[in-house]
Amino acid sequence: VDREMFPDSIVCFETVLEVRRELYGWDDPLVGDALHMEGFVRSKMGDYDRALMLLWDALRIRKIASEPLKISATLRLLADLHFSKEENMHAALFYEECARHLKEHDMHDPHLPLVLIDLARTKDRLGEYAESMNFFEEALGLYEHSLDRDDDRIASLQYEMGVLAFQMGERDRGEECFRHFIRIRKCKGSSMDEGVANALFVLGSLHWATKKRDLAQECWHEALEIFRGLGRTDDDPYVRSLKEKIHRAQRRPITRIFRGS
Repeated sequence: VDREMFPDSIVCFETVLEVRRELYGWDDPLVGDALHMEGFVRSKMGDYDRALMLLWDALRIRKIASEPLKISATLRLLADLHFSKEENMHAALFYEECARHLKEHDMHDPHLPLVLIDLARTKDRLGEYAESMNFFEEALGLYEHSLDRDDDRIASLQYEMGVLAFQMGERDRGEECFRHFIRIRKCKGSSMDEGVANALFVLGSLHWATKKRDLAQECWHEALEIFRGLGRTDDDPYVRSLKEKIHRAQRRPITRIFRGS
């Protein structure tokens, strides 16, 4: 499995499953483990229908044995499978149940913030933006409690929250999240960071729209410098767009832009 030799591993799991059923019966926890692993491999192969059947049976057995961590692991696989199929309502239900099991077992379980982030992304797909932001915030709170304040995982989460905030029309919040993201990435010592360039591109546009012309140009110039440092050519759409924005900003008064001239 680690080497992604999935067809070969299926034969092994099928044999293990057959032997364990003969030795221990159909509802033994060891049978549930084998079902879970074969379901995992089949989901990786894109055999979703068979994977669903296996995982449902694994979940049934694991619930009989009342093993919270194993139950949550199978619930998460089911959620991931539905997410891959863009069956978002089903995915959200499984992520929510998975999060409940993890919270009942241990609020500081390292898997919990990851499940909450996946749930937030699913809610975003469903257009339930306020709920999505709530789950992102819950995950952020767990990260801030357990990680260094400049951890990359916090930076990535701030970026996602910023994108969602802008999508919700919350400009100030979006800007604050992007500022946190940029600060963390820069403190890591990487001067050529595509994520930072993308965030600066957006912040520049935000500043321009709010008539902060100098700040807008500062962001755009820095973003352009990063993209060029990463080897982007003048034909790159981001580079071309930034050059056009900077050129217009230098030539035209901002008041004329907002009059649509």
